Amino acid sequence: MKKTLLTLAVGLLAVIALASQDLSRPISLEKGVYQDADDLYALIGIGRPSTNRPWTVGELDLIISRAEGLCDSSLEKELLQRLKAEAELQARWTADDFGFTAALDLNAELYAHSNTEDFVVDTDWVHGFEDRKPLARARLELTLYDFFYSYCDLQYGFSRGNSDDRYVYLDDSGLLKAPDPGYVGSYPIDSSSHMLIWSRQYSSAFATSFLEASRQFDFDWPKRAIISLGSDRWSLSFNRDRINLGGSAIASMLLDDHRDYTDFLRFNVFSDHFKYEMITVFLNTLTSSYEEMESQTRLLLIHLLEFRPLENLTFTISENVSARFDGPMNLSCFNPAFIYHNLNNRSMFNAIAWLDASWMPIAGLEIKGQFVLDQATAPNESSSQKSAIGFSAGATYTAGITGMIAKADLELAITNPLLYRRDQVDFLYIRRSFHLDVYQMAPEGYTGSHSSGGTIHFGSYASYFDYIGFPYGGDAQTLQAAFSLRSPGSWAAMATAFFMRHGQVTMFSSHSQSGSNAELPNLSGSTPTGDAIAMTLALSLEGAYSLEALRWPALQAHMMLDYIRRWDVEKATGNSSQVQEDLQLTLGLSVSI
Repeated sequence: MKKTLLTLAVGLLAVIALASQDLSRPISLEKGVYQDADDLYALIGIGRPSTNRPWTVGELDLIISRAEGLCDSSLEKELLQRLKAEAELQARWTADDFGFTAALDLNAELYAHSNTEDFVVDTDWVHGFEDRKPLARARLELTLYDFFYSYCDLQYGFSRGNSDDRYVYLDDSGLLKAPDPGYVGSYPIDSSSHMLIWSRQYSSAFATSFLEASRQFDFDWPKRAIISLGSDRWSLSFNRDRINLGGSAIASMLLDDHRDYTDFLRFNVFSDHFKYEMITVFLNTLTSSYEEMESQTRLLLIHLLEFRPLENLTFTISENVSARFDGPMNLSCFNPAFIYHNLNNRSMFNAIAWLDASWMPIAGLEIKGQFVLDQATAPNESSSQKSAIGFSAGATYTAGITGMIAKADLELAITNPLLYRRDQVDFLYIRRSFHLDVYQMAPEGYTGSHSSGGTIHFGSYASYFDYIGFPYGGDAQTLQAAFSLRSPGSWAAMATAFFMRHGQVTMFSSHSQSGSNAELPNLSGSTPTGDAIAMTLALSLEGAYSLEALRWPALQAHMMLDYIRRWDVEKATGNSSQVQEDLQLTLGLSVSI
C-alpha cells in the first residue's frame, strides 16, 4: 500500500512538472515589474493588470500575453521586453531538475532630520522602519522540478526598537493612561505589555544603517520566506512576505503592504478574464513582554473574485472575515464558497466586504476606486452598533515622452470613525518584536507597580500596533497627489503631497460611549470627530538612479527628502496649536552581488 501511494505521488509530481515551466515563483513587491506592467497597460489602453499582488511568474506570463501584439511604440516594446526578462529569469546555478541562487545585498544609508524633540520614533518619519534598507541581506532561492520554489532571506540591520530606547507600559497610569486601560481595540493587554516612545536611531539628528552594537540588531527575521507550488494557471504558497490587495495609491482598505511582512497562506487560480483567490492571514495574539504559549488563534480569511469583463475594465469583489478562536477552530469557516456574513457569532467572527475597481476609458487614463463595508444595519437588525465604511476614489494619467514615462495621480480616501473596530473581534494587527531586556530609571515621583529599586523592567518583547488594512484607521480624510517621471531601468523621480484630517478615534481610544472596549462600538459623530482635528501635511521628493545595464554587481543610488507638518485645529474657533515640523533626509547606495 505504501509503495502504491509513493508511486502515485511521484507520478503526480511528474505530471505537474511536465505541465509547468518554473512558473510558481512569487515576484517580490520590491521589483520594478509591477510598475512596468501598470505603465504598459496604461499606454496601450487596456485595463490594469491584477491589483492583487504579488504575482507568480505564471500570472506574469498571462499578463504578458495580453499585451503582445498591442505594443506599437519603442517605449511600449521596451516595457514588454522588461516583463519578459523577469518572467524568463533563471537561477544562477542550474541542473536539469534543480536551480539555486545565492545573492547578497549591501545597503549604506544616511539619515538626517531637523526636529529631534518631536519626531522620535519610526512612525514619525514619512519613510520609517519598513522603508529603511538593512545593512546586509542574503537571498537564497531554490527551484526543484520546475514546479517547486522556495525563498528565504537573512538580514542584518537595525531593529525598530532596542535597549538604547525608551518604553512605557500600556496599563500603567504612571507612564501611559489609555482611555480604556486593559485593551487596545479588542485585544486584552497583558500587564507587562509595553510600547516604544523614544528611539535613539530615529530621534538622532544624524544616523546611518551601520550598527554600533549587537543590541541594535533586528532579531525579527527572515522578512521574506516562501514555499510555493504552481503552474501556468494556479499557485499555492505559504508566505512571509509583503502583500497588497487593490489599486489604491494611498493604501488598501482590506490588506495593505505598509508592514515589513505578513504571514499568510494563499491559493489562486487565474485565467484571461477571471481570478479566484483564497488567503488566510495569521495574526499574533500575544501582548506580553515574555515568552509564552498562545491560547487564542486569530485569522483573517479572504476570498476574492476578480473579473475582467471588458478589456478596459477590471474589478474585484471580496467578502472576508476576521476570526477568533479561544478553543478548537471551527473548520467550516475555511470553506471558500461560504457566505462569511452568515457566521452569526459575533464573539468569534466579524465580516467585512470589499470592492476594488479600475476603468481605462481612454489610453493612459485610469479611473479607480475602493469601497469597504465593515458594519451596516440591515432590516430587522439592531442599530446598537454604528455603521463603519470607507472608500477611496482617484485617477491616474500615464504618458510616454521620448523614451520616458510621466505619470500623475490624484486620490481621495475617507473612513468612518468606527472602521475596523469591534468589541469582540476587530481588524487590528499587533506585532511583538524582541529586544534585549530593558531597565530604565523610574521618572521622579513614579509609584507604578512595575518599579523596583528606582528602575523599571520592561522585559524582552515590545508590542507594536497597526491596522490590517488602511494604515490611518477610521475617522480619517486623506488626499494625495503624486507626479513621477522615469526612464525604465535607468532613473526615476517622484514628487508627492499628502494631506490628512483625523478625528479623535485612534488606535488607543475607546470605540464605545461607555469608555470600555468590552462594550459595543457605538460612538456617534461623523468624520472627523472630536473638538479638535489632527492635521498632517507631508511633502516628499524621491529619486533613484540604477546601473541596470551592469548586470553584476547591480548598483543603485537613492534619495528621499520629506517635509512633514503636524498640528491641531479647534473646530469651534479654527485656532491652530501643537504645531510640529520636521525636514527628513535619506541618502542611500545599494549593491547587489
